[in-house]
Amino acid sequence: RDDYRASGLRPIGFVESLPLSERLDLLADLTATTVNLREGRTTSIRHAARAEAVEIAALCGADLTRHWTPDATFLAAHAKPQLLGMLTAMAQDDPAARHLKKAELSARVSTLAAERRWAPDALLWTKPHPEEVAPSDDGEPAPEHEAIAAEAA
Repeated sequence: RDDYRASGLRPIGFVESLPLSERLDLLADLTATTVNLREGRTTSIRHAARAEAVEIAALCGADLTRHWTPDATFLAAHAKPQLLGMLTAMAQDDPAARHLKKAELSARVSTLAAERRWAPDALLWTKPHPEEVAPSDDGEPAPEHEAIAAEAA
């Protein structure tokens, strides 16, 4: 993003100026993000679409953070507890952050994410998402998924 802004070029010209490997990375990431993952409600998880996104990301070695990190627009839709959780995920837990106003907290998360090239795990497609952990017949996670469920909690 910073390189694009500094270039002074329009989007197509900027992409054309990238080395071939970076253009291919960008194409792979854009392809992976175009998979339709829209779900009408949390009770109708589209496992096939999610599996497709994970497969595309793995095949491409996709890393969204090469091109994007959470910005103010993205973070504005998140509640303060979610923003604090993002700080925890970046190992930037700070008790003082709980006292920041939401706009200040969003700005802090955005700045730290950009510095660390960080994005939420749910957008990276590198590991199973908690809601994708298959339950056993008794409603508990199957034994082979207990470690994943524990890690997600």
